Amino acid sequence: QGNDFVSGHAVINAATDQIDSPERVVGHGPIGRITSASFSARDGGAHIYFNGGVVGRIEQGGARRSAPPAAVAMRGPR
Repeated sequence: QGNDFVSGHAVINAATDQIDSPERVVGHGPIGRITSASFSARDGGAHIYFNGGVVGRIEQGGARRSAPPAAVAMRGPR
């Protein structure tokens, strides 16, 4: 029931509790979907910032979890 964000690359800094990704991100959650050119997370994910070409969609009645965004299939190497 949570949120799912996918990006090809992200830097996690455990000491500062921050995540930064200079690459495209695609996400979906209980109320909709979002894409952006990059993102950052602060305060352990309490604050998430989407930057560049942000497109979001809030879906009435919540997002359909059975159909994740097509870009999710484009996961980068791990």
